[in-house]
Amino acid sequence: MGIRRVRRLVTVVVFVLTASASSTGRATPDAGSVCRMTEQDRRWVEGALDGWERVSRDSLQIGPIPAPWMVLFDATCVWHFGGERRLFSDSALAPPLFHFAASPVPAWVTPHGGLVKLPNSVEIPATKMAAFTSLYDNESKAFFVMALPDIWGPIYGNGPRQADFFQGVLIHELTHTRHLVAIRRRLAEVLLAYHAGDIDLDDDIVQNRFADVPGFREAFERERDLFFRAAAEPEANRRRALAKRALAMVRHRRQHYFRGRNRMYAELEDLFLSMEGAGQWAAYQFARARAGSREDFDVPLVELVRDNRKFWSQEEGLAMFLLLDAMTTGWQARVFAPTPAEPVTLLDEAVKAER
Repeated sequence: MGIRRVRRLVTVVVFVLTASASSTGRATPDAGSVCRMTEQDRRWVEGALDGWERVSRDSLQIGPIPAPWMVLFDATCVWHFGGERRLFSDSALAPPLFHFAASPVPAWVTPHGGLVKLPNSVEIPATKMAAFTSLYDNESKAFFVMALPDIWGPIYGNGPRQADFFQGVLIHELTHTRHLVAIRRRLAEVLLAYHAGDIDLDDDIVQNRFADVPGFREAFERERDLFFRAAAEPEANRRRALAKRALAMVRHRRQHYFRGRNRMYAELEDLFLSMEGAGQWAAYQFARARAGSREDFDVPLVELVRDNRKFWSQEEGLAMFLLLDAMTTGWQARVFAPTPAEPVTLLDEAVKAER
């Protein structure tokens, strides 16, 4: 039973980022009676938020913080959790449904009429299986939007595997709220340096550009598989040798394909491996904690997070972060820094440090 990977629906660069009071719509007087989150949805969100608090503190080591602005919607209504109060009318204020870091999360709710208006003024259809992170307020802040089980349940089913998988998706995207501002800044610097401001940029840019280039896919898949093999290797010396070989394959592929006008793709690839890899690794740590697993490389849980293995940045990114965490400590502070460190650089350093 396969579950298709939910993809973000808005690219990380081409945003209209002007939040205003009108961006959330106006609540109708009977919002309180019309908008009632089901107990199933409430428990699903609460479980994911509890998991995010643990993952952000214990795995990502970025500490519990106020929950980011979350926009959750079902077939009838949209809930804004942790938003900026000045943008909402008092009539939209709802009783808190959740706590995060021991504090109630402010909630505003309104019927959406079929279109969900986001903090950056973008509108998406309420029937869409949405799960993505974006920016608002001049790209200085991040928010997260996702459909509730009321939307995706009829499409994907409501079994335990689906619920666990989509909670992992939520964790993945919440991770992006912690580094998207910094990564967006670096992406803009790369595009400016290469005079490529008109490029259609998203996290699959390397895959979209090179998937049909002869030899590229095969080279990528070999290195990806070797990174996963290294991450699963329990013996330190063999793991280091495999990591060294995989990094050499990355350098060789880039030297061969990322030449001339394509040189910028090495930097773009690094940034998206960092972003998607961290998100996937966080989802994996959530799955481990939920299952009570003590295995660093728990094969069934790795497979749950990998899902259909379709998206390159998520695939190789996950393998790199699994390997990185097996080889060194303290990498989190550098990945979530104002200038994010790339996993290739961090793995190079880890390989040299283990000599």
